Amino acid sequence: MVLRLPNNRFPFKLQTDASDEGIDAVLLQIYPEGDRPIAYLSKKFTQAQRKWPPIEQECYAFICSLDKWHNYLSGIKFEWETDHKALTQLNQKAQ
Repeated sequence: MVLRLPNNRFPFKLQTDASDEGIDAVLLQIYPEGDRPIAYLSKKFTQAQRKWPPIEQECYAFICSLDKWHNYLSGIKFEWETDHKALTQLNQKAQ
């Protein structure tokens, strides 16, 4: 679901999360007065996906988000936020 059109003068931020039931993601833009949501993504897991380890579920949330919003994120730097400890460290190493 797209909430507003992006402004290419401001950087993007991607927030992803996974639970036992599925994934959620938010595409935001970082404005001086605070983050503004651009679009939301939510998807339920299949029975097989529910059996995946948490790190795979979290990675799946990231991959689905990139697939959904590749038109906005392809070829640019953006900030990624996740609450999964191992992936948070991976994100810090990439910077």
